Amino acid sequence: MISRKFAMIIVAVVVVVIVFLSFYYLSQVKIQSLTEKEKKEIYPIAKKIVDEMLQAFNEGNYTKFSENFNLQMKNSLGKEKFVEVRNKIISDVGLYVSTKNMQLFKRDNYIGVLYDTEFEKKPVKVEVYLEKTDNLTFQIAGLWFKY
Repeated sequence: MISRKFAMIIVAVVVVVIVFLSFYYLSQVKIQSLTEKEKKEIYPIAKKIVDEMLQAFNEGNYTKFSENFNLQMKNSLGKEKFVEVRNKIISDVGLYVSTKNMQLFKRDNYIGVLYDTEFEKKPVKVEVYLEKTDNLTFQIAGLWFKY
């Protein structure tokens, strides 16, 4: 019989592989523009989701930071990993200060949100992928801090 520890390791490896493959797939899919109507509908929703996530990042509040994550994101970026990643980002660039520009685009079935932001030490591009769950409800399916 397989030990519980071994089974958990297998599950963790499978989750990491799924996340990696999802991100690889996203990187291979062509970017498309949104229509003006889509931009008008989605912009305030996306802005609210990302602004609240960045504020929670500053506060170190994992519950608020991850509240709009889809299941895959919650599994790949748990509370311990959040603390580790947050500490690294703060060490490198400081806390989030402001947003200069926000762009929306489509990539496959996702809405991409590209934020040009200022952190305390330098500019950071925050890239978020939103997955539509139902009528204008979105969850975060991907997140990168690029600096």
